[in-house]
Amino acid sequence: MARTSNKKVGALVKLGRRRTPGLGLIIKVSDCPTRQLTEEEKADMFDPPLDWEATNSYEKVALVKWITKPSDYTMLSVFKETAWYPLSWLKVVSKVS
Repeated sequence: MARTSNKKVGALVKLGRRRTPGLGLIIKVSDCPTRQLTEEEKADMFDPPLDWEATNSYEKVALVKWITKPSDYTMLSVFKETAWYPLSWLKVVSKVS
């Protein structure tokens, strides 16, 4: 039997591979990988729009609302309060019961 994911709506997450990992809440999780969808389906399903990483993902993505913003590759923090991220990028800090 497969393990169930703790990356569900309401879970507290961080971006594990960043200098400043940040802290955020999962607001929404997609039903299927985004790479399989057409442009029209992506426009209808995802608000705010997907970033490049989430658009071309082979896995499900999650909408994260940041409490403390993580660092971006060369910047001190990301600019967006909410953004879509592939589930493999997120690490669960506190799971939902």
